[in-house]
Amino acid sequence: MRKCYAVMLMVLSVFLITGSAFAVVGIPDNVPGEDVVIPMICSKDGDLNTLWAIANTSNVGSESSKVEVRVKVYDWKESKHVFDTTVGFTKHDIEAWDCKDLIAKMSANQKKDLEYDLDNDGVVDSYVGEVVYDYEGPSLDSTAGTNVFIGWVYYVNLCEGFAAGLNAYSAENGVYAPPNSTERLGLGENEDENDLTASKLYPRFWIHNDKKETDTYWVFLADTCTLNGVQKVITLDGSSIGICNEDEVCVSMDFEIKNLIFKSVKDEYPTYLGTDYPRTGFAVLDVEDVDCDGNGDAGNNDALTILGWSWQKARASTVEGTWDVIHPMHRY
Repeated sequence: MRKCYAVMLMVLSVFLITGSAFAVVGIPDNVPGEDVVIPMICSKDGDLNTLWAIANTSNVGSESSKVEVRVKVYDWKESKHVFDTTVGFTKHDIEAWDCKDLIAKMSANQKKDLEYDLDNDGVVDSYVGEVVYDYEGPSLDSTAGTNVFIGWVYYVNLCEGFAAGLNAYSAENGVYAPPNSTERLGLGENEDENDLTASKLYPRFWIHNDKKETDTYWVFLADTCTLNGVQKVITLDGSSIGICNEDEVCVSMDFEIKNLIFKSVKDEYPTYLGTDYPRTGFAVLDVEDVDCDGNGDAGNNDALTILGWSWQKARASTVEGTWDVIHPMHRY
């Protein structure tokens, strides 16, 4: 396991830096932001790991005067602030880290807050959390201001033949904490205009065979808010269409998102859609509105950002035939 883990870390040496651009409001554009957000997962005892690299695209920062960025870790249930440290950047710098090394720096209680049952068998097998690179300093660029950070994320288990990547979520003008809310993913101070809201999500799935390592995980990362001490959750309602197979048969399904989940589709797949493999199709999930300010109106004023990815994994009889891919969900 140690040898395979060392190979994983070598992946982090291949990253490149890109330039700055302006994003379209309400769309998760791959442009630099003030803060960078990462959905993190790694196994407790196995080789599944999340690797990432964050780049400072600005001309600011030197060995004697680095740009300091806070690295915050939140739990997947309540967006509870679990861990905090700092990373320093020089100009055009790139800093890499990974889930296992980050977890190793935590206390037993902090680790416990991130424990997760990935395959839903009643046994905790993983750590899951939201990592936020939070810049709180002055402007770093005459045009982009504080929006100079970008990131890359990789879910890897090279011993099993898995490696898939996504761009980290860049929050322009930073994540923020409105009244009655924990820290939020929104793109700026004005939540009504800038949150990445959605009324529907369309996740894809492909489950190639019945091997344990084969699955599709729907990865959801969402804002969370509290009202009178009670955490609000986002409900994904599939009662109108739900999950559909290639024979155009659809079955209702729904579930809740508190902050971050890795949802096993194999575990949730209704057997009356079919018991043979491969199991393939998509889902239509309505995103229910949430009342965060207590006025009884769960509308645009309570808009919450929600991000989603479909992570498809297929374990073959050999490592050479094994593959996985991750891509963002379509939204409406």
